[in-house]
Amino acid sequence: MQPAIVIATVGTGTAGRSSNLAQGIVNALRLGMPAACVLAHSQTPDSLTIAELVAAEVEDIHTERRCVFAAPDDLAACRAALRACIRDVRRRFPDHRLVLNPTSGTKQMTAGAVLAGIDERVSTIEYIAGERADGVVKTGTERLVSVDTRTILAIETARNAAALLEAGAWHG
Repeated sequence: MQPAIVIATVGTGTAGRSSNLAQGIVNALRLGMPAACVLAHSQTPDSLTIAELVAAEVEDIHTERRCVFAAPDDLAACRAALRACIRDVRRRFPDHRLVLNPTSGTKQMTAGAVLAGIDERVSTIEYIAGERADGVVKTGTERLVSVDTRTILAIETARNAAALLEAGAWHG
């Protein structure tokens, strides 16, 4: 299997009494053990600080901090930013499998990342799951849940084919 590059979103952090956002991302990276990680964060000081904390904790994993979200509360802007990030990572790491982890962003960053992942045909989207308290995953209970996007893409392809057939576009 190809080595993985993870693109992980980094928001400003919703934390409960038993959670630490930066440590949760670190724990998830340790579970997946990618060859490299791109931390996609926003311009906000909290997001940048969390990205720096994560990078410092995973020095054994090649980690890049990228400020890709100029507007972390704008869904369309987040989608466009992540599409550009995905294309750039693919260009620079052509022999690696790309995994997208949109767990730790604002809601708009997360939704934009998922849409971008599907747009760009990323085969795996993973989420951080685990025991919850105060609405967030408790630090130390993290586990990764993967979604194989090929199923989503197959349904979309079948829907497009059916529309072409219905319209009489047999060659399509």
